[in-house]
Amino acid sequence: MQTTPGRLEQSVVQASFDAWTKYYRPDENSRNTTVSYYTKGAVIGFLLDARLRRLSGGARSLDDVMRLAYERYSGDRGFTPTDFRDILKRPTTSTAGGDADDAWLREALETTSELDYREAQSWYGLDLPATSDSSVTEPMPEESLETGWIGLETRISGNSVVVARIPRDTPAADAGFNVGDEILAFDDYRVYAADWAVRQALYPAGATASVLVSRRGRLARLDMTFGRAPGPAWAVTTRSVMTAAQPYRIDAWLGAIK
Repeated sequence: MQTTPGRLEQSVVQASFDAWTKYYRPDENSRNTTVSYYTKGAVIGFLLDARLRRLSGGARSLDDVMRLAYERYSGDRGFTPTDFRDILKRPTTSTAGGDADDAWLREALETTSELDYREAQSWYGLDLPATSDSSVTEPMPEESLETGWIGLETRISGNSVVVARIPRDTPAADAGFNVGDEILAFDDYRVYAADWAVRQALYPAGATASVLVSRRGRLARLDMTFGRAPGPAWAVTTRSVMTAAQPYRIDAWLGAIK
């Protein structure tokens, strides 16, 4: 979710509402403009669960909320977003309650603000470090060269390489590629489908290239700087120094303690 640019463009409520017109009918720009309500919903569920546990001192969890929702609203009726918010305030599931929970839910569900992981991190003793940076501002030393990264997705049409998708915040997006561009040459060396990967591998991170493309039949030159290929950009780790309670909370969260 954190590596999907569309998270900053579409709230999870909008994603759910637009599911049948956008999520299940993706186009070449979907990753830049939409977010998966499955993925972001699961992350919000994790954060809400951690919040309920923290504010109740470990006595309540999202499981309690879902059980009560099932008891009250299973069957023919179902429940509305307002019903769900009311359940969060009931004595059997309540934590802070009131406006504080309403404000937290509104920001998480209805806005495109970055989700705040600090409360969950503090409760469990977790770190969520970003582990890579694809940006390169200057050429790398020869002894540490690594294959450069463009970031665009392509499709093969005969012996031609055609741009299929361009995620935001990639070297390809910065260079000005368009979907549908046929990539003809790097630095005036012809590019064919058979040698596409080999041609890219000649350029290390930080190198520059003049790329010739055919755009709707018209030739265009794009100046591109290769970046570093991103790895798994986020990782969940336990802190090297934890409180006595944090390992117990992790066990309770993961089901090791019933």
